[in-house]
Amino acid sequence: MENHCFFRERCNSLTGSYSLRVLGPIWCNSKTDSIVWMEEDIILFSCPDIEGSFYCPKGGIMNKTKSISLNNVIKIGILAALAFILMFFQIPIPIAPPFMKVDLADAPALVGGFAMGPWAGVAIQLVKNILNLTKTQTVGVGELSNFIVGATFVFVSASIYKNKKTKKTAIFALACGVIAMTTIATLSNAFVVFPAYGKAMGIDLNAFAGQVPGNPLAKSYVSLMLLSIVPFNLIKGALAALVTDLVYKRVSPILKLR
Repeated sequence: MENHCFFRERCNSLTGSYSLRVLGPIWCNSKTDSIVWMEEDIILFSCPDIEGSFYCPKGGIMNKTKSISLNNVIKIGILAALAFILMFFQIPIPIAPPFMKVDLADAPALVGGFAMGPWAGVAIQLVKNILNLTKTQTVGVGELSNFIVGATFVFVSASIYKNKKTKKTAIFALACGVIAMTTIATLSNAFVVFPAYGKAMGIDLNAFAGQVPGNPLAKSYVSLMLLSIVPFNLIKGALAALVTDLVYKRVSPILKLR
């Protein structure tokens, strides 16, 4: 009798290769009109992973996507909460407008992106900024800017790192991320964020330059972007990259646990 079995219990992933561990009954179709229930204690099969599902030689198929996704969702939530907390610890930079401050909230997203992939890092940035809407003072404009810039930083860095996970690649990836972040930050602030914020608060764009007394070179809107926004983001990105480089290897084993 040729049986085609479908496992009722979830599979466990073991180190190195995937295996199935069945603790309950198995339903078998013997290709007749009868249905047979067989009680099994423990059955182990070595199974390759095919697109997030387990396929077994006897026909059993178990989808582990749900458990893996739940695992990652929990990690993303924890890292997003940590990033949100870090947003409370901000340092003003004299060369930038007073509402722009440096924090280390991008570091948890970078760590998560390195460990779980670029989209996980983007998700951390999104949740972090949604949480920050509860205390926003920029009618959501600051959160939009933070997400655009932070998501760019994380996605570029994590995408490069996942192709070759070495120390040199990590440094190169973080450097590329800082450059990409600074570029997007300057463009988005110049053409989206500052105009939207100015319209919402009734502030002329050139008036923003007058809000940076610590930067006498920022005398116009254009010079504000080039001589204030650019160095601000370079400093912020470099600090987050440094922290990520220092802590990632120490916490990555925890984040990679299944």
